[in-house]
Amino acid sequence: MLHGFDADMPCNVLQVGKWTGTHPSKKEPTDIDVVGLDTENKLAILGECKFRNIPVDKGVLDDLRERNGLIDKKYSTAAYFLFSLSGFTGWFDENPDEHVRRINIDQLYCT
Repeated sequence: MLHGFDADMPCNVLQVGKWTGTHPSKKEPTDIDVVGLDTENKLAILGECKFRNIPVDKGVLDDLRERNGLIDKKYSTAAYFLFSLSGFTGWFDENPDEHVRRINIDQLYCT
């Protein structure tokens, strides 16, 4: 929550949680692991956590982007955060996007 006020964050996160529900076009249950809301500016950060022994690939980002707008249509997505135990594939280095943040396991813990 404290990072919601960092200068490098795309918005001031005032509420944090997760979202679960039904994807309206797919008619199947889905979830968003991390939702950070800037309730004043109607901006959202969406995050996906993958704690497995393979690097996160483009498909995880595509799936998260597909969930855009599910939490509440009045919120615009300011950034996507991907959390990974085993890093990320080279695709992310080859296709940089200022709206995508990659967080590895070492970044999750303060030393």
